[in-house]
Amino acid sequence: MKTTLIVILLCLGGFLNAQQQSIFHPDKMLHFGAGYMVGSIATSIADVKGAKNPQAWGILSTLTVAVGKEVYDYSTGKGTPEMMDWWVTMVGGTLGTIVVTIPIDTYKPPFSSKKPISF
Repeated sequence: MKTTLIVILLCLGGFLNAQQQSIFHPDKMLHFGAGYMVGSIATSIADVKGAKNPQAWGILSTLTVAVGKEVYDYSTGKGTPEMMDWWVTMVGGTLGTIVVTIPIDTYKPPFSSKKPISF
């Protein structure tokens, strides 16, 4: 599932036309970093709070922030709303969610604190 999601996002994120900025433009890198931070932080908080699916919280939080930023740019005129900004933010948030999820899914504590240690 994760591999499929990564492949879809990378394929869809690759559609650049000549008028759009490169994905390596500093503005796009800021969008990627912001998305990564939102996705990873939201996933971590949801996991600590005991959410059933912390990954969904990470993706939905990133989606909310990415769309909100582009709506803000459009409505205030203080920025340039671009679809590519939205995509790059979502790719960053998805990768942040996946990277934070790897330790969550694979970590096994060395011992349980519920059992007393006997010597």
